[in-house]
Order: sequence, then structure tokens, then C-alpha cells
Amino acid sequence: MFVQVVHNISDKGAWTERLAEFAKEESPPEFTLHSSVTSADGTKAFCLWEVQSVDALSGFLDGATTGAAQNTYYAIDENALATSLPRSTAAR
Repeated sequence: MFVQVVHNISDKGAWTERLAEFAKEESPPEFTLHSSVTSADGTKAFCLWEVQSVDALSGFLDGATTGAAQNTYYAIDENALATSLPRSTAAR
């Protein structure tokens, strides 16, 4: 399943530190990060993941971003009109 995450960044310094730490580590093999972007003002970031469940992803990301951002998770309706997603890694 694809899950969109909106990170509401509350501490830009802590967020930058968390990203640096995150870049050094590998995500669990069952998680695929397809894209991530940050708003120009640095108050929000958006990530698109392919995972087994929202709960599994939130358990992973909420711990990694504690004190830096509040995360909101959206399971994506892959069949909705105007939805454009990368090819699923599950099909590979």
C-alpha cells in the first residue's frame, strides 16, 4: 500500500538533525521511500512510502521524528481518478 505522510515541522533544527541521522541508517527492507520534499519555508515535509500498513510506518517514523515534527498519515486510494503513483515495488 502507498502512504502519504505530512510532517508538520515544529523544530527546524531538530528536524535537520533527525534527517541527518535518518540518512545514515537504512529503512526496514519492507519500507520503500519513493519521494520526499520539504516546503520552501521549512514548516512542512511530505513523503510517499510503500509499506505493509500505516501502523507499521507510524511506529517507525513517529519515533524518528519525536520533538521535531507531528506526522499525519494518509493511506492512498490507488484507484482514485487523477492519482499518479510510482510502480509498486511489490510487483517487482
